[in-house]
Amino acid sequence: MAVAVRALTGLFLLTLLPFTLLGPLFPVVSAPPDKFVRLHAFFMLLGTHVLMPNAVVAFLSSSGARADRKRLHALLNGAGVAVVLCGLTVLVWGKISTGKAHFHTVHAYAGGVTIALLVAQQVGGFLAYYRGKLNLPVRTHAVAGMALGVMACVTGLLGLAFVLGLLWSNLGVVLGIEAVAVIGAT
Repeated sequence: MAVAVRALTGLFLLTLLPFTLLGPLFPVVSAPPDKFVRLHAFFMLLGTHVLMPNAVVAFLSSSGARADRKRLHALLNGAGVAVVLCGLTVLVWGKISTGKAHFHTVHAYAGGVTIALLVAQQVGGFLAYYRGKLNLPVRTHAVAGMALGVMACVTGLLGLAFVLGLLWSNLGVVLGIEAVAVIGAT
């Protein structure tokens, strides 16, 4: 698993980072995303595909004391959620400043659900860590985290499909896609 996470981090740094910061590299995009969309994508990818997966690797690594691994896991996940919230803030700010409509696409619906659940997962994890007990089995926290990782991937793909002009607005579609992805992952 650690190798896969490191490979994903490398993929982000080599391909997705230039795409999100410098603009589209693919000619199929008819209208290049504005700077707010690129920053939104950068923050979301950094939070959900670099920081959070590395938090899991930090916790599962065999080196170091368990308390240290838990602390690093909590800090990296907290940073990941903070970066995701920055990505949301940048996009909302950009939409408001340009007068564009927001939260009207399948990607936006999926993102709203995913971010709300990420925050809930983070709060639950911090309560379990700092209070010492939450009566929540570790496996439940782990499975929920894996499901949220899948939801973040699906949401990102929906965003890419929206930028490419391949999607329409339909809340039923997003709920169906995310349900199938999460069930398939667990």
